[in-house]
This record gives sequence, C-alpha cells and structure tokens, in this order.
Amino acid sequence: MASRRIATSLLASLLAPLLAGCALLVSGTTQTVPIESHPERAEVLLDGVSQGFTPLELRLPRGQEHTLTLRVGDQSRTVLLTPRVQGGLLALDAAPPALLAVGTVLWCNPPRGTEVAEPVRAIGCTLGALLTIGATAPLLVDAGTGALYALAPSAVVVTFD
Repeated sequence: MASRRIATSLLASLLAPLLAGCALLVSGTTQTVPIESHPERAEVLLDGVSQGFTPLELRLPRGQEHTLTLRVGDQSRTVLLTPRVQGGLLALDAAPPALLAVGTVLWCNPPRGTEVAEPVRAIGCTLGALLTIGATAPLLVDAGTGALYALAPSAVVVTFD
C-alpha cells in the first residue's frame, strides 16, 4: 500500500510540469485598455505623451504602471493604471513546483516498512529536485515579462463637467 502511494506521488510529480499554466501563453505581455470620456474627443496622454482622442483603445505593457491623463479644454483628469497579480494565473504557475516538491519529499522519505533501493531513492530524489527547480521556470518567465499582471482599472471612463 505504501509503495503504491509512493508510485502515485512520483507519477503526479512527473506529470505536474505538463499541466503547468503559463500566463504568457494565456494573456500575453500587453493588455488593451478602452478609454472613453463624456463628452467625447478628450485628448488622451499616456505617461505625458499624446495618444489621440477618446474614444480609443491603448495596448499597454502589463507589468508597468502608467499615468493616463484626459483633457478637455482647461479640465483634466488623471487615472493611474497599476499592475496587479492575476491570482488564477499565479496559482497555475505555482501548482506544478509545489506538487513536485511534495512528490520529491515523499519519494526521498519513504514510509517505514517500505523498501526502496538506495540508488533508486537517490536518483529519484535528484530527479525530483531538478524537476522542481525546472518547474519554476513558467513562474519566473511570467513575472519577468509582466504576463502575470493585469492593469487596473481594466477600462477607463471619465466624465467632465
């Protein structure tokens, strides 16, 4: 029974990287943010640079903060677009390394009464550790490219007096 549990843990550990979600593939490194104003035709400045007039959509890098300013006549409104971690995608990226770590610990520390040949245990521990380290790659890539984030607010609507 214990050997079956170890085999199941090892199998789950080996399959975990195949089940990894990757925010880079799911959501990409940019986000389209629709911008509207009432009245229309407000000038839109992104980080101080004119982008055109409302209504419009801007495609922005997800991992950076942006300052959006809308101007009509002598009135202006400023909106800060802030990157926020997308929890669901973080969970998809973090689950495989966590499963691999648990499987590796179980493989390296078999229950009492379970006999695993030392060379087999050592190879399994080494392989499990290497796979666990490798499985963190999607998380590092997503965080580094900004794909792990979503800009908030995701849409901007400004009303002028």
